[in-house]
Amino acid sequence: MHQSSTGQSRSDNFGSEQRKDRNRLAQAAFRARRSKYTQSIEQTLLRLDKVVEELQESNRVANERAEKAEKTCAKLQAESQTLRHCLVIALADNRDLWREWPGSASLNAVTQYQQNQTSDPTTSTPICLDTGEHAVGSSSGPARQITEYVALPLGKYSRCFTLISSWS
Repeated sequence: MHQSSTGQSRSDNFGSEQRKDRNRLAQAAFRARRSKYTQSIEQTLLRLDKVVEELQESNRVANERAEKAEKTCAKLQAESQTLRHCLVIALADNRDLWREWPGSASLNAVTQYQQNQTSDPTTSTPICLDTGEHAVGSSSGPARQITEYVALPLGKYSRCFTLISSWS
C-alpha cells in the first residue's frame, strides 16, 4: 500500500504542480488584461479631460460673444428708439413743409406713422425738446437741429442725441 500511496502522492504532486502552473499563468494573464484595461481607461480619461477643457474654453468664448451681442443689441435698440422718436418729432415739427409738397400721400404717410407709434411706459421717453433754426452753412435749404433730452433716474436729464438735417 505504501507504494500505491506514494504513487498517488507523486501524481497528486504532479497534478498540484500543473494546477499551480496554470494558476500562475492565469493570474499573469489576468494581471496583463487588467493592466491593459487600466491603461485604456487612463487614456480615455486623458482624452475626456482634454475634451472637457476644450468645451469649457468654447463655452467661455461663446458666453463672451453672447454678452457682447446682447450689449450691442441693447445699444442698437436704444439708438433705434431714439431715432424713431426724433423722426416723429422732426416730421411733426415740419408738417407745414410736408403740406407744401405736391400730393397729399406724404402727409398721410407721416400722420399714419405717428398714429402707429405706441407709447410704452417702460421705455425712456424724451421730456424736453429744444428746437431752433440753425444755419448749417449750405445753400441747399433751411436746416433744423433737434436736441433731445431723456429722463434719467432721480429726475436728471441727459442730452442723448443731436440730429442735424437739412431739407431742400
